[in-house]
Amino acid sequence: MNDTSSRSHAVFTIRLKQITHSLLSDETIERTARMRLVDLAGSERAKSTEATGARLKEGAQINKSLTTLGRVIAALADPRRHGAKGRRPREVVPYRDSVLTWLLKDSLGGNSKTAMVACIAPADYDETLSTLRYADQAKRIRTRALVNQDCMSAAQRDAQIAEMSEQIRSLQVCVNAASQRKREEATELDEYQRQVALMQRLMEENRHTSAAKIKALTCEVEELRPLNVALRAEIDSLRRHLQLALGELKNPIVLPPPRELGTPDFDKEEWLGEGDGEEKAVSDDEASDGDSDSGYDEGDHDELAQELHNEAEAFLQDLAMFRKKVGSDNDRFGLRETLAELIGGH
Repeated sequence: MNDTSSRSHAVFTIRLKQITHSLLSDETIERTARMRLVDLAGSERAKSTEATGARLKEGAQINKSLTTLGRVIAALADPRRHGAKGRRPREVVPYRDSVLTWLLKDSLGGNSKTAMVACIAPADYDETLSTLRYADQAKRIRTRALVNQDCMSAAQRDAQIAEMSEQIRSLQVCVNAASQRKREEATELDEYQRQVALMQRLMEENRHTSAAKIKALTCEVEELRPLNVALRAEIDSLRRHLQLALGELKNPIVLPPPRELGTPDFDKEEWLGEGDGEEKAVSDDEASDGDSDSGYDEGDHDELAQELHNEAEAFLQDLAMFRKKVGSDNDRFGLRETLAELIGGH
């Protein structure tokens, strides 16, 4: 065992590129290569090293990575993998199980030439046996190394450069269009937000105005409610007065002719009886005499009828005016009671 070992793996990578231009064929040849120098830490037993703390954790991680490397080497050295030409191998090489194997993927099973140097010591029998097993399996891996060469003529290079330049220009146009569209969308969004704020402010103002109007109309309705009750009472009174006036016009009251109470011919039966022989015997001259003492005067009756007619016309005019007022109140306040309902459905 090496007492001065850092107990870690070391990977040193060198990338090489060679570009050759031929004047005769006007071709450019580009060759690339990559060299990796890997120093693997040896596996160890925790019991033999008596490591504790951080050194014990480092040893566990080293052994884990070496175990994964052994699995990768075993999978690549499997004879069935080399015999399956043109077919996909069934077993998947576990490159992703460790960072070490993922870095050495191209060096182990790719386009590469790999040389492995095994360090052994007779004093450490178990470690030497494990290292020799690694070396034996690694020797069975078959790789085919090819030159990484890219040949390109001047015309192809110019065409590729022109194509790339055109692609760059198209990408720049797309980026500029996307930026312009983004700015336009931002402007439209700001305009929409401004319109939304304006609409919200207008809606708020309309709401306050409507609330104020509703409050004013409610107060006006409450103020007009007693007037409405008074007008209904007045309508009922006028309706009764109109009915009485119409009844008096249709059925006038005829007063009986007055008689002298001191005459000997006055009798209770004559006062109450109508159609008696003496009443029928009244002469036409006495009935038609304008200066007679009959208490009923036709001139007074005409004056009374004319007065009632004038009162009825005045009442109808007031009623029409009230109908207009009630109709305007109905349109204004939404009252559903019509004038016919107010005056009793007539």
